Amino acid sequence: MEKLQREAFLAMVRREQEAARRRREEEEAAQRRRREDMQRRHRLLEAAFDGNVGEIRAVLKEVEDLLTSEGVGHDEAGQARRLQRCVEMVECEDSNHNTPLSEAAAGGQPQAIQLLAERGRLWPDPAVPSCLRGPPGGGGGAAEARSRPPDLR
Repeated sequence: MEKLQREAFLAMVRREQEAARRRREEEEAAQRRRREDMQRRHRLLEAAFDGNVGEIRAVLKEVEDLLTSEGVGHDEAGQARRLQRCVEMVECEDSNHNTPLSEAAAGGQPQAIQLLAERGRLWPDPAVPSCLRGPPGGGGGAAEARSRPPDLR
């Protein structure tokens, strides 16, 4: 009987050790993903300031490839997730609240500004209520008025 208890206890200890090892590996993987994401954001901010359009595209491609490796498909839901992640990356901020677009502007980089503006959030913004966006296909609305420069004539 004592031998059975000892074996059961050892089996329980092994299961708990295995579960703790899996949790530790998952935590380490999550930390590694966060660290890699922070490095990508830093590279994107630096490339935007320097006007390195090739590096900006490379970082965005890395994000795309990462989503593919995570199993995000190319169906409608997958495309929405990919667009969301691209916009999140383009609109990321550093500790001083600088975005890649503001960094490109500060560095005087028109090509980087254009690329980042094209990849950033586009109208209609889902956060803007439809009553402010105007009818589908354009034709007015507060959002359209805000999206174009004022007429200074």
